[in-house]
Amino acid sequence: MLKRLFRVLLALVAVWAVALPQASSAKCSDPSGKIVENRPCGPEEVAKGFLDHADAVSGHHLLWTVTGPKGSAYLLGALHFGTPAMFPLPAEITQAYESSQALVVETNLSALTPDQEARIVAAKALYHDGTTLSQVLSPATWRQLEQVMKSFGGSAKMVERHKPWFVSLTLTSLALKRFGFDENLGIDNHFMQLAHKKKPIIQLETFEQQLEYLNGFSAAEQEEMLKETFDDIRKGRSFLVDTLKAWQAGDARKIDQLLNQEFRETSKTDEHMYRVLITERNAAMTDKLDSLLNQGGKYFVVLGAAHFVGSDGIVELLKAKGYRVQQD
Repeated sequence: MLKRLFRVLLALVAVWAVALPQASSAKCSDPSGKIVENRPCGPEEVAKGFLDHADAVSGHHLLWTVTGPKGSAYLLGALHFGTPAMFPLPAEITQAYESSQALVVETNLSALTPDQEARIVAAKALYHDGTTLSQVLSPATWRQLEQVMKSFGGSAKMVERHKPWFVSLTLTSLALKRFGFDENLGIDNHFMQLAHKKKPIIQLETFEQQLEYLNGFSAAEQEEMLKETFDDIRKGRSFLVDTLKAWQAGDARKIDQLLNQEFRETSKTDEHMYRVLITERNAAMTDKLDSLLNQGGKYFVVLGAAHFVGSDGIVELLKAKGYRVQQD
C-alpha cells in the first residue's frame, strides 16, 4: 500500500527520524518522482494546488469542541510535518488555544534532553546482538535500499546497525523534507513552542512507548514497511497535496479516507499496523482524556489528525462516553 509511512509521519506518530545527517543534500524530484539533480528543495514543491488562504480559513477546521459535565476541551487534528502554507493558523484555532488552561499532546519531546532521546532511540532502533540490516533484508530489498540511499547522498552501509522500521521512518522524514515539509512546522510542535513555560503540557504517551509500537512489528512486517517506503518516496507527491488540502478545508471524512481507509482495509500487515497504531492507541488516549475531563478544566488537545476521524476515532469514542462533541 502506497504512502503508509507518509501517513505514519504526517499524522500518526510524533517521531522525527534523525539517523541520517544528509537531509540537506537531498535532491528534489519532479511530479513523476524522478530525482532532479542540483535543484534546491523548498515548500513550493508541494505548495502548488493548495487552497488559497482565503478559502482555507473559511468554513470547517479539523477542530472539535468537547463538552462534559465537569470539563471541556478543544480537539485539533494535527499534521506532525508542516509547510509555511499552513500558517498563519485560522483565528478560531488560535483563540481556542488561548482560552484553554493546558495543552495536551501525544508526546512531549521537549521534556527530553537530546541525550535522553538519543539513548531511547539507540535502545529501540539499533541491533545489539551483532545482527546487521543486510543480514535481515532480502538481497533484492537491500539493493533497493542502496539505490534510495544513494539518491539522498548516502549509502546503505550507513544504516547497517538500524532496524528496518527506523530506516523507513528516516527515509520518509527525508522524503517529506524533499517535498518541502518540516517537522519544525508541525502543528503540535507549533503549539508546544507557544506553551513552553506558559501553560502546562500534558502528554498522553511517552516517546519510548511510541518507538515500541513500531519496534514490536515482526521482521517480515518491518521489511514490508521498508519496501513500501520506497514507493512512498517515488509516488507520494499527490497524496501530500491532497492531505494538505483536506486539512486546510477541515474535511474530516477526506482525512479519514486518506489516512485510515486503505490502512485498515488492505493486507493483513496493514490491518495489524492499523490496530496497533490507531485503534488501540485511540482507545487508550480516549480513556486518558476522559480522566482529564473528569478532573474539570479546559484543555487544548493536539493529536495526529488520523486519531480523531472515522468510526474508530477519538471523536466517536468520546461521544460514546456521553460527551457532546461538535466540529467547529
